[in-house]
Amino acid sequence: INAVRPALQPFAVGYATGLVTFFTTIALCTFSSLQNPNVVNGVCAAAVVAFAGVIQRRHRGAWQLPVGICGVVSVFSGALLGGCCYHEYGYYALIYAKSRTYNNVDPYQPADSVSDAGRMLFALEARVDVNASAAFSGEDGIVYCAAPILGIDPPRRVEFWAVGRDCCGSGFDCGPVTNDLARGGAVIFGGPGGHGGGPFGRLLAGAANKRAADAQARAGFDAARRKAEEALGLAADGPSTPGFVRWMNAQSLAMLPRLYSMQAWIFIVTCIFCF
Repeated sequence: INAVRPALQPFAVGYATGLVTFFTTIALCTFSSLQNPNVVNGVCAAAVVAFAGVIQRRHRGAWQLPVGICGVVSVFSGALLGGCCYHEYGYYALIYAKSRTYNNVDPYQPADSVSDAGRMLFALEARVDVNASAAFSGEDGIVYCAAPILGIDPPRRVEFWAVGRDCCGSGFDCGPVTNDLARGGAVIFGGPGGHGGGPFGRLLAGAANKRAADAQARAGFDAARRKAEEALGLAADGPSTPGFVRWMNAQSLAMLPRLYSMQAWIFIVTCIFCF
């Protein structure tokens, strides 16, 4: 046993180094690459170069080779999984936290006037007209649902729409639409595209099926919106860029960035346990 223990120490050092590197890389790619993509990419590249140098100097000590190999593998795997976590959770945690929140939004004001919004609290008179909702069955098998957000007066044009997927089979049920106290809307974002996500962010975002899914979702909501507008007799008056939101109560709206952040950390911790 005493003879085996010294031989295992370099591998223990290599594994510990790899674990710390993996955690640092996946966290950086998830939470720092939106605002500092070049810095994150530079740190990952510098780490790979540093660990490659350790491998080249493997003759200087028994720990050099395990540390170098574990380090390189940790950077690549952390960057890849960090990019996945960023696209699924990290981007939305950051974009909802950084974008503006508007209060007391008039449902009839131009959607372009709050084009930089991430979250909105509508005026007290705002409501989702579930009776004027419409559904569109997409080629991907998903049912896209849209219902107008109206005020007290009859609509002249509809600027904002509550939307959802597969939630209008027997009536519009996308969020707490029957709760009179719910008047929050989280803006539907299409995803980060090729911005951020670490070294593999552009590769993950550039997948044809990912781009097609984002475009198809937007087109599905827009098709459902046009059907509802025609039913309301407003097809000719609708805005060119309507606001699509997820309807929710004020508490859920305030907690939205934290929810995505928590999901990101659950993903990261799960990856670390599997490392």
